[in-house]
Amino acid sequence: MVSKIDSSSIVISQIGFAAAYIVFTSENLRAFTANVSSYDVTDINIVWFILLQVVIIVPLSLIRDITKLSLSAVFANVFILTGLVTIVYFMLYQWLGVNHGIGLIIPIQESMIHPNNFPRVLGQVILTIAVIMIMVGSLGYLTFGDKIKTVVLLNLPQDSPMVIITQLLYSLAILLSTPLQLFSPLDYWNRK
Repeated sequence: MVSKIDSSSIVISQIGFAAAYIVFTSENLRAFTANVSSYDVTDINIVWFILLQVVIIVPLSLIRDITKLSLSAVFANVFILTGLVTIVYFMLYQWLGVNHGIGLIIPIQESMIHPNNFPRVLGQVILTIAVIMIMVGSLGYLTFGDKIKTVVLLNLPQDSPMVIITQLLYSLAILLSTPLQLFSPLDYWNRK
């Protein structure tokens, strides 16, 4: 009974995180489209941006070997790092001027060559992410104050090629990493 409750809560949380990612990516894609075209994107229903992602996410989510998702995860990480560098660059320039991965712990540990190293690797990853989040969050607040937007990219100059590329890269990064978020719920569902 308890394991079913645990598994169900992981499934629900991972699907919720994936839904939040899809909404975030839709907003980013809308901003990207507005920046690269003369079309008024307010006329485009956000549902179209969501459907575009579903066409990509569904086939990738059907991959049942987590190691085969590693290439898309590497691309996603490179895109996110590029985005972080861009965000920090603009914040520094202007300033001078949930644990949503919890459902992936077991599949990642099981796919490792040396699973016994997992606690050490996890600790290093959590520390690194915490430092980056504190740094970027603090820098964002110091730069924009209470005018900071939920998607900090929207605070950056919307006509900058770096920002426009970053909007696209972040959207692609989340799009490519969403199947990894859905791996555990789909794996649980397939075992039923």
